[in-house]
Amino acid sequence: MKKLAVTVALALSLLGGSQAKAVDMNTGNFVLKECNNSSSYCWGFLNGMVNASQVSRQTCIPGGVLWTQIRVVAVRYINKYPQRWHQNATTLFLEALNDAWPCQPTVSAAPAPPPKPTGTITTDKGT
Repeated sequence: MKKLAVTVALALSLLGGSQAKAVDMNTGNFVLKECNNSSSYCWGFLNGMVNASQVSRQTCIPGGVLWTQIRVVAVRYINKYPQRWHQNATTLFLEALNDAWPCQPTVSAAPAPPPKPTGTITTDKGT
């Protein structure tokens, strides 16, 4: 019984001494580290960001752009702002994509203005 109590006390002291720190997986710090390592987490995160940004028409990534290119563009953009790495990764990555590939505003077809008169305009007042 004494052995069991010592074993439990030792196990509890080891667990209490090593408190695991929670990792916020949606900060620029975390996602940037993952993308610098080309982890599968990064690729999944980028896929979600690209889909969300294109559905909402925030970005218009042209055909032929490779996923590696998207990762490099996003990482370079975020690396320019280390003071913001603690912020929400979704916001940072969407800003990066929008900066690189913004959608052009759609121009509505406005009616053409009336033609300007040429020459002299005369009025007939019956004189």
